[in-house]
Amino acid sequence: MPYIYTLAHQAAATGMPMAGAMAIDHQDLPQAYTHDLQYMWGPSLLVAPVTSDGGGVQKIWLPAGTDWYNFWWDGHHTGSDTEDVLRYANGGNGDRPVTVDVDGKKAGALDLPPTGSWDTWAAASVTADLPKGDSVTVHAILTQSQGANIDSLTVQ
Repeated sequence: MPYIYTLAHQAAATGMPMAGAMAIDHQDLPQAYTHDLQYMWGPSLLVAPVTSDGGGVQKIWLPAGTDWYNFWWDGHHTGSDTEDVLRYANGGNGDRPVTVDVDGKKAGALDLPPTGSWDTWAAASVTADLPKGDSVTVHAILTQSQGANIDSLTVQ
């Protein structure tokens, strides 16, 4: 609650909103405009609501130069423009291989170790060079028919 009270006081004193679009703090970065559903709740919390029914992948952008912590699954990431982060569950007994493609070309591979159950989530990352441009396609492809459950792929 003190965080919200502080935000409310600052909003009343300065006129800046408590919840602000990414473009407010990152006007010079194109990602701030393409990730228009996520927003900052004050200076410290990034909110990325899921806007589709039935789950799916929510693409978020974590601005570079900041350490980010995932509230829901205890993940820690440093904001970057080149790291792909996968959230996965692997209830099997062995590693599950995954390849990561950027614009149709293999950019990296991972072996996702078991997490203990299909309800226990972990994170894995691979570093890949992302080409410049407004439209870059990144895919995580399970290379076995019985691979891990991939919940999200985040390009930072």
